[in-house]
Amino acid sequence: MQSRGALRRVMWTVSLCVSLGVLGAARLEAACTKVEPGWLWNYDGAIAEKYRIRMTLVFGTDEIKGVYFHGSQLRDLRLKGRIEQGSRLLLDELDAAGKVTGRIDARFVTRDPKGRYGDSELACEVIVGTWSKPDGTGAMTIYLSMEGGTAGSLTRRYGAIGVKDDEVVHRGAQRFWRAVSSDERATVAASLRYPIRVMLGARWCGSPDRTICSLGTMPSSLPPIARLSARHCRATCSCVIRVRCWAAARCGSARTVA
Repeated sequence: MQSRGALRRVMWTVSLCVSLGVLGAARLEAACTKVEPGWLWNYDGAIAEKYRIRMTLVFGTDEIKGVYFHGSQLRDLRLKGRIEQGSRLLLDELDAAGKVTGRIDARFVTRDPKGRYGDSELACEVIVGTWSKPDGTGAMTIYLSMEGGTAGSLTRRYGAIGVKDDEVVHRGAQRFWRAVSSDERATVAASLRYPIRVMLGARWCGSPDRTICSLGTMPSSLPPIARLSARHCRATCSCVIRVRCWAAARCGSARTVA
């Protein structure tokens, strides 16, 4: 049993080294010189290439502050750190009491190892490195790619759209996420403003006069599919996660397409 445990540790070490080698291949360190305390920069990525995360950073004069969350948890973890030598990003992950629960040691790179930016020379757009426990154990790769930025602060992230209390947005997002995860279709339907359009694979759903959708429990404002009129066809909902979608040239003959 001990030999099996030792073998697993060796294999994990090799796997981590290979992952770091792939992410680090052909990369050069970039000089990220942002100083924009009034802007929120949003990143999307993963830890160990399987734990989806999203991160928001504020580039201040002397320090970096931010938050991030795991896609499976939707719970913000505070970040505080600095940039060293223009390219090395050092961040402490903090719990609600301010205790360090993890550390990020990463670099801004001039080339995206995943090729999403082509041959463009980058500055602050891509972050590559490791996440570890405070004592340095449990190291895993981390990769982040910038999605965009918006004016605001970490205490009022949605002020640009007129929201005064960020928690109102957070509670709504969490309620929607829990409903989707639990297949509570009535709650999902009630959380949307209609009509909407979304992409399912490579297919648009939501063409105003050709697509109607069933959410299991239809919004109360919509009649049953069997009684839909041409007017309803033009005004009905589009598709969300885990719905059945029908498309028809006429309201009287619907067929399943997704």
